[in-house]
Amino acid sequence: VTNSPVASFTTSNVVQISYNFDGNYTNTSGNSPFASNAGTSFVSDRNGNANSALNINNSGTIASISGLPYGNSPRSFSVWVKLNTMNATANYPFHYGTCTNGNGLLLKSNQAYYFANGTQNIAPTTSHTVATWYHYVCTFDGTTAKIYKNGTLLSSGPVTWNTTNTVSPNANSFKLGMSEDSFLNYFNGALDDLKIFDYVITNADITSLYTNNTLASEDFNAATLKVTLYPNPTKERFTIATDAE
Repeated sequence: VTNSPVASFTTSNVVQISYNFDGNYTNTSGNSPFASNAGTSFVSDRNGNANSALNINNSGTIASISGLPYGNSPRSFSVWVKLNTMNATANYPFHYGTCTNGNGLLLKSNQAYYFANGTQNIAPTTSHTVATWYHYVCTFDGTTAKIYKNGTLLSSGPVTWNTTNTVSPNANSFKLGMSEDSFLNYFNGALDDLKIFDYVITNADITSLYTNNTLASEDFNAATLKVTLYPNPTKERFTIATDAE
């Protein structure tokens, strides 16, 4: 916001949950680690930075993440994926929820599935080559699911989803490289920059995540935007409230 009597600053949407996998299993807040095992390691990311992506060799890994979107609430997922080998049946970057009421991404050599169960899916045709990084974004607004690849919309469609929290192995289990049944040997590849949002990100956000790994900033009309900062005065913490989101 420009011309503020207090300070000048810009605003942007905030990532709900983010994993950079830069040599560690935790999220960027240092919480909710994915489990390390004999099949997980760190490898170079899409930009050639050493130990900056998570490699999963048919083992899978799970984290208990609070704040995941459940029911039919809005959500967005952003993740970079590189397959080391192509499993002819299916390759699972991520999944959470139960087997019958979950949410996940599944890749095949010529398809990508953003799915909940055996019937409520969108599955556009698209090719995948091993040893190649792809950026995927999956969104759901409560009625419509969309899947994007490398910043471009692949498919959208109406779905009825009711994502249910897990009991086993833990509540809020979020799985990488594992099927909806928690089966292993369905993903041999690398994942990077996993981001989870509890709202549907914009097309500008999706493009910016693909090109810059950041969300797009918002432009506001300074003449009409109403902003309140409180308490005032304050030494360390303050709240910003706006009429518009």
